[in-house]
Amino acid sequence: MAEVAHMYPLTSSSSFSFPRTNELGSVDLFLENLKELASCDETDHSLAFPVDSIDIVQKNLTFLRSFLENMKEKRNQNGKLKTCWNRVMEIAYKAELVIDSIVVSDKGHYFLDAVAEDINLMKIEAQEICDSTSYNGEIKRVTRASVHMPSQLTAAMKILWVLETRWKLSLTDLQEEQSSWMLFLSWVCLGLDIGAWNLLRNSLPDDANGSRIMFASKYQNLSSLFKGDCKPHHLRQLTDKECWALLQTKIFGKEGCPPILSEVGFRIATNCKGLPLIVVLVSGILATTDQDCWEETAETLNASIILDTGNCMKTLEQSYSHLPDYLKPCLLYFSAFPDERDISVQRLLQLYISEGFVQKTERKSLEEVANDCLMDLIARSLVMVTRERTLGGAKACQVHDLVHEFCVEKAKLEGFVHIIDRYKDPSCPTGPCNYNPHRLCIYNTMVEVVKQSRQFFPNLRCLLFFPSYEQNATDLDLGFLMSKLLRVLDLGNFDFCESFPLEVLCLVHLRYLGINLKIDFVPSAIANLSRLHTLVVYGSITHVELPKTIWNIKTLRHLWV
Repeated sequence: MAEVAHMYPLTSSSSFSFPRTNELGSVDLFLENLKELASCDETDHSLAFPVDSIDIVQKNLTFLRSFLENMKEKRNQNGKLKTCWNRVMEIAYKAELVIDSIVVSDKGHYFLDAVAEDINLMKIEAQEICDSTSYNGEIKRVTRASVHMPSQLTAAMKILWVLETRWKLSLTDLQEEQSSWMLFLSWVCLGLDIGAWNLLRNSLPDDANGSRIMFASKYQNLSSLFKGDCKPHHLRQLTDKECWALLQTKIFGKEGCPPILSEVGFRIATNCKGLPLIVVLVSGILATTDQDCWEETAETLNASIILDTGNCMKTLEQSYSHLPDYLKPCLLYFSAFPDERDISVQRLLQLYISEGFVQKTERKSLEEVANDCLMDLIARSLVMVTRERTLGGAKACQVHDLVHEFCVEKAKLEGFVHIIDRYKDPSCPTGPCNYNPHRLCIYNTMVEVVKQSRQFFPNLRCLLFFPSYEQNATDLDLGFLMSKLLRVLDLGNFDFCESFPLEVLCLVHLRYLGINLKIDFVPSAIANLSRLHTLVVYGSITHVELPKTIWNIKTLRHLWV
C-alpha cells in the first residue's frame, strides 16, 4: 500500500508533477475517458470499476472544467485564482491516476473515495468564487453584471487610437485626403481577430483612388479571410547565396567580406537554412568575434548559442504564446524527436491522436482534425515540410533546429517531456529523477544504464526509444520502465528476435504500439490491449501472421505491418 501511496499521492508533494501544456485539453481527455469507462461492457473484466463513484467524479469535474474555462483569462492576474487553478488541475491529474490504476488492479479503490471528496470540496470552493469577483486580492460580492467591450472592438479601436495620437491622422483626414494613401498593419495588432478587421475596414474610406492596406502576417492562409481577388505574397526561404549576401551586409556593410573569410563565412551562412532571423542573430555573434576565430565559431555555432542571445527566444516565445492552447502540445511534441530528423507525418498524426491532443468533431474524423493541427503549424512557419507525397500533401516534416531547441527548453519548463540522452549529457542519468514525468524519451542510452540509475517512473504515460543503432532485445529487461499506465509505447530499433515482449501485453491503457519484430507472428494475447488505436510492426520480416483475436480490438484504427 505504501508503494501505491507513492504512485498516487493525494496531498501536495514536490515529487508529484503534471504537464502544464494545454491543461484544459488534458481535463477534456480525462472526461472523455470517464465517459468511455461509464459506457463500457460489464462483461469486460479488464475494465471493472465502481461506476457510481466515478460518475460522481465525472459530474463534479465537469463543473470544475466549466469553472476553469471562465477564469483562464484572469488567473495570471490574481494570485488566489492562480492557486485555485493549480489545485484543480493537480486534483484532476491525481484522480486520473487513481481511476486508471483501478482499471489495471484493485489497489486504487482505497484512494477513490478520498479523491472524490477532494474534488467535491474543490467544487464547493469554486462555487463560492463564482459568486464573487476579485479586486486587488480581496474578494467582494458582485451585485450587478459588468459590461465588457468586445475584444474585436477593442483591437480595432487600438488601431484608430494609434492613427490619431501617434501619427496625428484621423479617419476624417483619410476621408478628405485627395491623394492615395497606404496603411501598413500587422495581423497581430488586430488581436488575430477577423471581427476586428471587419470593424476597421468599414471605417476606412474607399474612394477608388489607388489607396492600399498592406498586411504582414506569419499565417499563410490569411488571404482566405479577405476578398477572393486578394492574392498573398508568400515569402520563401533565402537561398544559401542570399543568406551569405545578407550576412556580409550585416557584418561588413558596403566594405564587403575579406577574401580570407569567404569560405568559412559562406559555410556559416549555409547553416542558417534560409531564415533571415537566424542570419541576423548569427551576424551579431560574428560581429563581436575575432576574425581569426571564425573557423572555430563555425564548428561550435548552433541553436543553443544563438538562443543565448535571448532575442530569438523572445521571438519564438511570442509565436508560441499566440498559438491556441490545443496547438501547443502538437508543437512541443517535436521536442520528443531527435533534432534534424525527418518525422513521418502519418506516424506523427497517429501519435497526436493516441496522446489525446485532438478531439473528433461532427464533421471531421480524428485523422482529419490531427492533420489540420499539423497544417496549421506549417502555415505558421513553425514546422517545415521536408518531403511531399506524389499526389500532394506532406509525407515528412521537421522543425528548424532553433525551433527544436526552443521546444526542448519549453517542454522541460512545462513538464511536458523528460529526455535522457547520453550523447548530449554524458552524466545523465546519474540518479533518481526529481519528478514523475508524464512522457519519457530515451536517446542513445543503453537501457541497462537507465536501470542502474534507479530511476523510477510510476506515472509514465508515453515512452519513446530512439537507439542510435539496432539492438537485440532478447535479454533486455524493460519491465522497470513498463508503467501499467502507458498509453504510447514505441520501442524503436530494439529487435525482438525470439519472442514478443510479454510485458507489453499487460498494458491495457495502450493506444499506440510501435515494435520491431524479427519473428513472424503476433501472439493472440494482443487482444488484451482493448484500447489500442494504432499498431505498427517494423522489421525486415516480409510475412507476419496476425491472430484472429486482433479483430476483437474494437478501437483499432490503424494497422501497419
